[in-house]
Amino acid sequence: MAQKSTKKGTTKKETTKTVKKTTTKKPVKKVTPKKETIKKEEPKKVVKVEEPVVEVKEEIKEEKKTIFTKRNIIILVAAILIYNNPKNKITRRMKAMGKDFYTSYLYETLKEGRTDKELSEVLAKYKDTGIKINLRNLAQYDSGKYKEEIETFKSDKKECSKNNTRVIIYPKSPYKKSDYKIKIELDCGF
Repeated sequence: MAQKSTKKGTTKKETTKTVKKTTTKKPVKKVTPKKETIKKEEPKKVVKVEEPVVEVKEEIKEEKKTIFTKRNIIILVAAILIYNNPKNKITRRMKAMGKDFYTSYLYETLKEGRTDKELSEVLAKYKDTGIKINLRNLAQYDSGKYKEEIETFKSDKKECSKNNTRVIIYPKSPYKKSDYKIKIELDCGF
């Protein structure tokens, strides 16, 4: 045993041991993997790596389909709301009434006893000012054909004015039965 001094003046005992190692060599067996085993393992690794990628791609495709479906539903709902709002309903119905009034009644009445040239001259007078038909006149047309429907024309605020809500028909050249443009003026509080 040897003594070693430390900084503070005390000594420590050191011990050294000799260990004798005895080694014996064992013969090492070489293991060679079979070629079939390697081939079977590699495809499994490739499949395992590719499967999650494929699943992620499929999930993304499904999410895109869902997004497009949600977007389409929103667009459809908005279109229905716009189409079915009271102002648009009244406007569409008044255009249909104005068309019926002009083609079935007014044009036929003006045509009686006139040549095509005379009829064109009469309709040409109204090409800029238009022929104005208010709700009161439309309600009386054809034995009150539209009277009940006109009674339902109202907004949330008030009923449509029978005198100020009107269809304006603008005849266009060559002044035949289907040559016209319709404009709607509403006085319903919209």
